[in-house]
Amino acid sequence: MEALERARGHKEPAALADAQVEHILPRTMSNDWRTDLGADADRIHSEWLHTPGNLTLSAYNLELWNHKFAIRRGHYEDSNVVLTRELADNQHWGEVEIRERGDLLAKAAVKIWTGPENPPVPVKTPNGDDQDETRFEIRRKFWEGLHDYLQSENLSVPDFEVRPVWTVRLPSSTRHIGIETRLSLRNHVVGIDIWFWREESMPLWTEIQTAPEAFNEIVAQEWFFEQQKDRPRASMTIELPVEHLRNPASWPAAQEWFGQKLVLIYEKLLPVLRNKMNQGLAE
Repeated sequence: MEALERARGHKEPAALADAQVEHILPRTMSNDWRTDLGADADRIHSEWLHTPGNLTLSAYNLELWNHKFAIRRGHYEDSNVVLTRELADNQHWGEVEIRERGDLLAKAAVKIWTGPENPPVPVKTPNGDDQDETRFEIRRKFWEGLHDYLQSENLSVPDFEVRPVWTVRLPSSTRHIGIETRLSLRNHVVGIDIWFWREESMPLWTEIQTAPEAFNEIVAQEWFFEQQKDRPRASMTIELPVEHLRNPASWPAAQEWFGQKLVLIYEKLLPVLRNKMNQGLAE
């Protein structure tokens, strides 16, 4: 998005250091948005939320939140970012507008990033699958699918930003403890890691490692434990082997596993960790 903005060639370009990616149709829909989008609101939200036509740059993400487009339009009109200011030309924001803007951005993008003269030749893997997508694109699509699954099922799991990375960090609301979801294409496995980041949380990790049975029962799976040697940091991990993880056909089962385990972690396991941490810090 920054490249598309800079490609406009303005003599006084906007400062983008504090800008973040803004979803015009927001991740969390309000009743106003559902009314504006009509009967197909859920489908439009699922299909078009993360597409380029629905993205822009703004430093006012918190102010914009999930307000209806009529309110957001006023902020866009005052933006110094041209990509964002242009949005104010629209009276309504929905499927048609997102598609049309996506087409315009695509035409601008091909002028910046020119493709190869000849199409790439797909690489044949030992199992015969065509491996014609990069690991970054595979990761992005997998996390996007997990994000949509969690949203559609209304699971009690915090929202996260979809990025082409192999681990995604989720908030734990617990001091010195973090949660990461993991997608390892090389090892054909997905996993959830609970990290004990600081020296203050290491006694709790040691306690759980010594007697993990109750924590195994919470997630109906066995936790594995690992401690880093060079710093006071350790983790507890659960994993799911997934054959042919590059194949999207294997993803629904993996994403359902993530959903089931994360709900148990957030609803049952984290409260236990939080209480134990608070007791330990109080002492």
